Amino acid sequence: MKRRSFAKTRDNNEPEIIKALKTVGANVKTADWVDLIVGFRGRNYLIEVKNPEVAYKIEPSQKELDKNWRGQYDFAFTPTDALRIIGAIE
Repeated sequence: MKRRSFAKTRDNNEPEIIKALKTVGANVKTADWVDLIVGFRGRNYLIEVKNPEVAYKIEPSQKELDKNWRGQYDFAFTPTDALRIIGAIE
């Protein structure tokens, strides 16, 4: 069975996104197969963090998850993006 490899580096804007999520009361966990697993108001969110300041690459595993996942899965470039994803702001 082929094992998937996941990127080990984290985007440098991830801490500010996590801080914004926690400020509104969200639970945030980091993982190796998705950047952030967020719990907010009884719902779970899968969030990939991408830095808008640098050229970013969507990994094949991320493309596959985006295409095939039947639940919520989004990309956040800024804290505002992340807060919109979880419905903390409009």
